[in-house]
Amino acid sequence: MVRLTRRRWSRRSPADTPLTRVLSAELAHRGLFTYHGNYYALGTMTALGLEPSGGAVRAGCLHYTTLEETDRLCDVLASLAKSPY
Repeated sequence: MVRLTRRRWSRRSPADTPLTRVLSAELAHRGLFTYHGNYYALGTMTALGLEPSGGAVRAGCLHYTTLEETDRLCDVLASLAKSPY
């Protein structure tokens, strides 16, 4: 699990916007489409301590998702996690 902070995206989003929503928007801006929230698993998200920050971000991979698309998602997430902003 990668934990990110709001520091990089604070210029684009109000402070009370859940980080998961901001991250999904940033990924969409880069052409990667994800979902955010608790996916009806409120108990799990609460137990993991993720519910106060908006749950989690989920990227769906299906039989038609290519290895290149998956690698690109991983590369973008790694670059966002290393961002000095």
